[in-house]
Amino acid sequence: MYHYAGNNPVRYIDPTGEFDLDDISNAVSNIFTLLTSWHYENRDSKNDIHEFENDADAYSFLGGLKDGETKNGWRRENRDACHQNGDEYHDEKYCNEDGRELVFDGKSINDNNPKIDRKPLTKGTYNYCDPGEKPSDENGKNNLLGWTEYVGKGIGHGICDLIPWYILGNSREESASPKAIYGRIKDSLK
Repeated sequence: MYHYAGNNPVRYIDPTGEFDLDDISNAVSNIFTLLTSWHYENRDSKNDIHEFENDADAYSFLGGLKDGETKNGWRRENRDACHQNGDEYHDEKYCNEDGRELVFDGKSINDNNPKIDRKPLTKGTYNYCDPGEKPSDENGKNNLLGWTEYVGKGIGHGICDLIPWYILGNSREESASPKAIYGRIKDSLK
């Protein structure tokens, strides 16, 4: 049967009757999901925190680290502005050398009941390119090779991790539709 303009000739022009807006909308949505799965689902699966039994166990292992200190591949990270939830308590971020992150809610730490932050906006996420620790000077000399590697990884972190986070957010639930993304980009350019 002939299907003219999605049965709405006032709104659409479809002289052949073969154009179906729902099909195109579904195709765009499926392509968007496919193209962004590396950022959402792959990051979540790679950020598995398997070595700790529960939140308290994780914090008892990591909580005593000072900025830059490491323990079994984990380090306390002071570059944590993207993981703060805006309240009066400072959330604590820990990174593993393999790219995994843990963020503890600052209020729960203050209340002596540390909880891993799992909120979409501020949770720890897997880093495809972790810059690691700042290099130290070797024997009082500038560590040029170390700084070159650190800067290169920092640029990679910006491209692979920070820009996608800024544009797409941390989860599909966090207003990650193309329309919301466009709105965030538009707002940032004002």
